[in-house]
Amino acid sequence: MTEAHAVSTRAKEIVTELASSPRFAGSAEEQTARTLCRDLLEKAGFSVADQHFEFSEAPARWGPSLIASVAALIVLTSAHLATRHDVPWTGFLIQVVGLAALSLVGYCLGRFGILPLRMSKSSATNLIATRLELDAPKVWLVAHVDSKSQTIPMILRVASAVAFSTASAVVLLGILLTAAFGSREILSELIVVFSYIAAVTAFPIILCFIGNKSPGALDNATGVAAIILAAEKLRPSQNVGVLITSGEELGLAGARWFVSTQTERGIAINCDTIDDPGEFLCMASGRKSNRLDAAIGAAAGRLDAETTGVSGRARRARLRLRGMIPGIIADNVPFTDAGWESFTLSRGNIATLGYVHTPRDLPDRIQGTGIAKAASLIAAIVEELG
Repeated sequence: MTEAHAVSTRAKEIVTELASSPRFAGSAEEQTARTLCRDLLEKAGFSVADQHFEFSEAPARWGPSLIASVAALIVLTSAHLATRHDVPWTGFLIQVVGLAALSLVGYCLGRFGILPLRMSKSSATNLIATRLELDAPKVWLVAHVDSKSQTIPMILRVASAVAFSTASAVVLLGILLTAAFGSREILSELIVVFSYIAAVTAFPIILCFIGNKSPGALDNATGVAAIILAAEKLRPSQNVGVLITSGEELGLAGARWFVSTQTERGIAINCDTIDDPGEFLCMASGRKSNRLDAAIGAAAGRLDAETTGVSGRARRARLRLRGMIPGIIADNVPFTDAGWESFTLSRGNIATLGYVHTPRDLPDRIQGTGIAKAASLIAAIVEELG
């Protein structure tokens, strides 16, 4: 058995055990999975501690549906005013100001509302692993252990977010042309049609509600396995911490709590959803870190050269930091919001999104080859960061 095959086999075993049942944040099943993570990290030489916290489930449970509903209403209202009441500038301002204000409300609710809100209060626990003989780590490997199901698959939610943005942009452009050049029958019909399209495409998000029916093999037993195996690959002298968060599926609560307790900024490498097929994605929110971008490219190129014996130039050209996929957030976001350098590593394809947050996200289809590659890549990135 080759080393790569042995690592893949072990990765599959970890995923199978972690994803033996759904792991809603704060549940007994999540605690069982966290105990497994503790045992593995302690065997790897880490000192492990629990970090308990409280948060509100309300923004994650009801925020997206409410925001999508209001956004659809704003687009319909602006189109109606522009085409039926011949006040295009009013419609234009309502859509621009309304959607901008709604985006600001959503941002503030997600960033500042998860922890202090008193409604739908819940409790959960992060797992923090460090090497006591070393200083406080500057680099953290992060993955969430909790899972959730949703009534609408992720692939439809992503498509919904893209389609709504496109349709509402067409409506806004049509209203602007009407305001600038006057009303035209065909233009008015176009505005109305696309306003209805925008409203319809918002429904997958409006009707998306949270449950506890997904075993969460891909999302995110694979990410947990990847960072644990990466930590095992690193030298004991490598000053890296491991953070297993809870509440990621409920507004990134665990990561937000963790960064609120840190007095110094560092680097966070988050790992979320590692499938066997597909390509790696390195996704960052906000301003991208040049240092992380360089480390990712160098690590990918070095691994490519080591495994194939050829130059990693082509690989370096492909694997770079990019923006987040529309409609998807991950634990890198709270770190970036707090001024850390951070990104999320994922691997998969369109089919992968069809399994996430559904009861079909089972460990049976995971072979562990993607996890083994992710662990090697993460360890190489840490080494490149020094």
